[in-house]
Amino acid sequence: MVKNPWLKLSVFSLVGVAVIGAAQFIYQNLFRSGFSPANQSFGPGMMGRGPEMMGQMIGGPTSSSYSDAVLSLVSPLLIIVAIIGILAGLIGFMFNNSKGLIAKLQEKEILDSNIDSSLEIIKERYARGELTRDEYLELREDLV
Repeated sequence: MVKNPWLKLSVFSLVGVAVIGAAQFIYQNLFRSGFSPANQSFGPGMMGRGPEMMGQMIGGPTSSSYSDAVLSLVSPLLIIVAIIGILAGLIGFMFNNSKGLIAKLQEKEILDSNIDSSLEIIKERYARGELTRDEYLELREDLV
Protein backbone atom coordinates (compact mmCIF):
# COMPACT_ATOMS: atom_id res chain seq x y z
CA MET A 1 0.00 0.00 0.00
CA VAL A 2 1.09 3.58 -0.58
CA LYS A 3 2.59 5.11 2.56
CA ASN A 4 3.15 8.68 1.35
CA PRO A 5 0.06 10.84 2.12
CA TRP A 6 0.72 13.13 -0.83
CA LEU A 7 0.82 10.25 -3.24
CA LYS A 8 -2.41 8.91 -1.68
CA LEU A 9 -4.08 12.28 -2.33
CA SER A 10 -2.92 12.25 -5.93
CA VAL A 11 -4.12 8.69 -6.56
CA PHE A 12 -7.43 9.37 -4.79
CA SER A 13 -8.00 12.46 -6.95
CA LEU A 14 -7.13 10.58 -10.12
CA VAL A 15 -9.60 7.83 -9.22
CA GLY A 16 -12.17 10.55 -8.46
CA VAL A 17 -11.77 12.04 -11.93
CA ALA A 18 -12.22 8.60 -13.50
CA VAL A 19 -15.34 7.88 -11.41
CA ILE A 20 -16.88 11.27 -12.22
CA GLY A 21 -16.21 10.80 -15.93
CA ALA A 22 -17.62 7.28 -15.91
CA ALA A 23 -20.72 8.32 -13.96
CA GLN A 24 -21.39 11.22 -16.30
CA PHE A 25 -20.91 9.02 -19.36
CA ILE A 26 -23.21 6.32 -18.01
CA TYR A 27 -25.86 8.83 -16.98
CA GLN A 28 -25.86 10.71 -20.27
CA ASN A 29 -25.82 7.64 -22.47
CA LEU A 30 -27.96 5.12 -20.59
CA PHE A 31 -30.23 6.69 -18.00
CA ARG A 32 -31.37 9.82 -19.74
CA SER A 33 -35.09 10.10 -20.24
CA GLY A 34 -36.24 9.06 -23.66
CA PHE A 35 -33.35 6.70 -24.32
CA SER A 36 -33.98 4.14 -26.98
CA PRO A 37 -31.93 2.86 -29.88
CA ALA A 38 -34.38 4.50 -32.29
CA ASN A 39 -33.80 7.94 -30.77
CA GLN A 40 -30.05 7.51 -31.06
CA SER A 41 -30.18 6.86 -34.80
CA PHE A 42 -31.54 10.25 -35.79
CA GLY A 43 -30.70 13.78 -34.75
CA PRO A 44 -33.15 16.27 -33.25
CA GLY A 45 -33.90 17.85 -36.60
CA MET A 46 -33.29 21.35 -37.86
CA MET A 47 -35.02 23.23 -35.03
CA GLY A 48 -34.16 20.98 -32.10
CA ARG A 49 -36.56 19.55 -29.55
CA GLY A 50 -38.35 22.32 -27.72
CA PRO A 51 -36.40 23.98 -24.90
CA GLU A 52 -33.28 22.00 -25.77
CA MET A 53 -32.67 24.18 -28.78
CA MET A 54 -32.95 27.41 -26.81
CA GLY A 55 -30.77 26.02 -24.05
CA GLN A 56 -28.06 25.25 -26.55
CA MET A 57 -28.32 28.66 -28.17
CA ILE A 58 -27.90 30.65 -24.96
CA GLY A 59 -25.24 28.40 -23.43
CA GLY A 60 -27.51 26.67 -20.96
CA PRO A 61 -27.81 22.98 -20.27
CA THR A 62 -28.47 20.79 -23.27
CA SER A 63 -31.58 19.22 -21.77
CA SER A 64 -34.67 20.48 -20.07
CA SER A 65 -34.39 18.08 -17.14
CA TYR A 66 -33.21 19.43 -13.79
CA SER A 67 -30.82 16.54 -13.16
CA ASP A 68 -28.98 17.20 -16.42
CA ALA A 69 -28.58 20.86 -15.48
CA VAL A 70 -27.18 19.99 -12.05
CA LEU A 71 -24.84 17.40 -13.55
CA SER A 72 -23.57 19.83 -16.16
CA LEU A 73 -22.79 22.42 -13.45
CA VAL A 74 -21.40 20.15 -10.73
CA SER A 75 -19.24 17.72 -12.70
CA PRO A 76 -16.82 20.36 -14.09
CA LEU A 77 -16.36 21.73 -10.58
CA LEU A 78 -15.64 18.25 -9.22
CA ILE A 79 -13.18 17.61 -12.03
CA ILE A 80 -11.39 20.91 -11.30
CA VAL A 81 -11.17 20.02 -7.60
CA ALA A 82 -9.82 16.57 -8.49
CA ILE A 83 -7.19 18.04 -10.83
CA ILE A 84 -6.11 20.45 -8.09
CA GLY A 85 -5.86 17.44 -5.75
CA ILE A 86 -3.71 15.57 -8.27
CA LEU A 87 -1.36 18.54 -8.66
CA ALA A 88 -1.16 19.15 -4.90
CA GLY A 89 -0.46 15.47 -4.30
CA LEU A 90 2.31 15.32 -6.89
CA ILE A 91 3.94 18.55 -5.70
CA GLY A 92 3.78 17.41 -2.07
CA PHE A 93 5.20 14.01 -3.03
CA MET A 94 8.13 15.60 -4.86
CA PHE A 95 8.79 18.02 -2.00
CA ASN A 96 8.62 15.22 0.59
CA ASN A 97 11.03 13.06 -1.40
CA SER A 98 13.50 15.91 -1.91
CA LYS A 99 13.61 16.53 1.86
CA GLY A 100 14.27 12.84 2.48
CA LEU A 101 16.98 12.78 -0.18
CA ILE A 102 18.73 15.80 1.36
CA ALA A 103 18.62 14.17 4.79
CA LYS A 104 20.12 10.95 3.41
CA LEU A 105 22.93 12.87 1.69
CA GLN A 106 23.71 14.80 4.88
CA GLU A 107 23.73 11.56 6.88
CA LYS A 108 26.14 10.00 4.38
CA GLU A 109 28.47 13.02 4.62
CA ILE A 110 28.45 12.76 8.43
CA LEU A 111 29.24 9.04 8.26
CA ASP A 112 32.04 9.66 5.77
CA SER A 113 33.54 12.37 7.97
CA ASN A 114 33.32 10.03 11.00
CA ILE A 115 35.18 7.30 9.10
CA ASP A 116 37.84 9.80 8.01
CA SER A 117 38.34 11.03 11.57
CA SER A 118 38.51 7.42 12.85
CA LEU A 119 41.20 6.61 10.30
CA GLU A 120 43.17 9.66 11.41
CA ILE A 121 42.96 8.52 15.05
CA ILE A 122 44.28 5.02 14.34
CA LYS A 123 47.04 6.48 12.14
CA GLU A 124 48.11 8.72 15.02
CA ARG A 125 48.00 5.81 17.48
CA TYR A 126 50.09 3.68 15.11
CA ALA A 127 52.56 6.54 14.68
CA ARG A 128 52.91 6.89 18.46
CA GLY A 129 53.51 3.15 18.77
CA GLU A 130 50.30 2.37 20.67
CA LEU A 131 49.24 -0.12 17.98
CA THR A 132 51.18 -2.89 16.28
CA ARG A 133 51.15 -3.18 12.50
CA ASP A 134 48.68 -6.09 12.60
CA GLU A 135 46.31 -4.18 14.94
CA TYR A 136 46.53 -1.10 12.72
CA LEU A 137 45.73 -3.07 9.53
CA GLU A 138 42.86 -4.90 11.22
CA LEU A 139 41.27 -1.66 12.51
CA ARG A 140 41.71 0.03 9.14
CA GLU A 141 39.97 -2.87 7.34
CA ASP A 142 37.11 -2.73 9.85
CA LEU A 143 36.54 0.97 9.15
CA VAL A 144 36.82 0.81 5.39
